[in-house]
Amino acid sequence: MSVQAKNDLTALLDLFIENELLFAEYYGECARIFPEKSHNFDTLARHEKIHAAIFEKIKRSVIENPDKWSKGDFHISVLKIVVEDVKEKISQLKEGKLKKDFIISYAADLEKSLIEKNFFRALKTSIKEFEIFFEKLQNETANHQKLLEGLA
Repeated sequence: MSVQAKNDLTALLDLFIENELLFAEYYGECARIFPEKSHNFDTLARHEKIHAAIFEKIKRSVIENPDKWSKGDFHISVLKIVVEDVKEKISQLKEGKLKKDFIISYAADLEKSLIEKNFFRALKTSIKEFEIFFEKLQNETANHQKLLEGLA
């Protein structure tokens, strides 16, 4: 892998990490706004932090073993748009500018987004451990969708 390809892949992973941490922050705010559902939102926030840690581990592997990784079919620009949108929604949430019915609906839409469904296409590896991580992330995302649908 070239230095540029490695840098591009680590930049993509940095955005995935930021995205997961933003989701965690969003869910933390949801827990505050919906105290009767706070346990569910706290669980979602905790899962998103775990996802961020997994992406951190992937990033370390890319840095240490760049020849075992390659970039898949994924456009970083899409992720950048999502990250900026989530930041804006968190700000609006903290300012009390979002309607309660929208707040959960938006969270469900995030979990159903192409970013969450297709992140595994962004990276390719022959390292079995990380293939298992990808599967875990996909399963948890599906569970998040179900949980949020139940909260709406």
